[in-house]
Amino acid sequence: YRQLSSEASDRIDQLQDLLESKPDELQEPYPFLPLWNAAQSIAVQYKYVDFMDGEGIRYLTQYGQAAWPINNRDLFYTFQGLTSDGKYYLSAVLPVTNPDLPPDGDSYIGEDFESFIDTYTDYLAGVKRQLEQSSSKAYNPKLTDLDAIMQKLSVH
Repeated sequence: YRQLSSEASDRIDQLQDLLESKPDELQEPYPFLPLWNAAQSIAVQYKYVDFMDGEGIRYLTQYGQAAWPINNRDLFYTFQGLTSDGKYYLSAVLPVTNPDLPPDGDSYIGEDFESFIDTYTDYLAGVKRQLEQSSSKAYNPKLTDLDAIMQKLSVH
């Protein structure tokens, strides 16, 4: 990845720095590979997770090219990790749902996109609080179950 793109190299450095310092609060956007032609709309529920050959961070996120409701079709769990020797970058993207989210963005907005856009900043802050306060068991699959899978990763 480092040889393919300076942006990818920057994200690897960001993850390395994050795992070395393990700050209590993270700045968005959180590190993510592969590179997508979209921006991180939200990043919540981060947790540092060790796996058999290294460590990483997991969080819930949604990507998009425009302001859009956080929803169960687009929200996902991601794990971004590095092996202890720094030779390998691990990335997992897995679907996850929360019962408090709409099934999709269209069903949330309806016909009034302008009103949605006008209140987007407040909307996003409210959804972040809501998702941060949800327990691991509120998600399907449970975040602890997905973390357990990541902890069993081994690179040979």
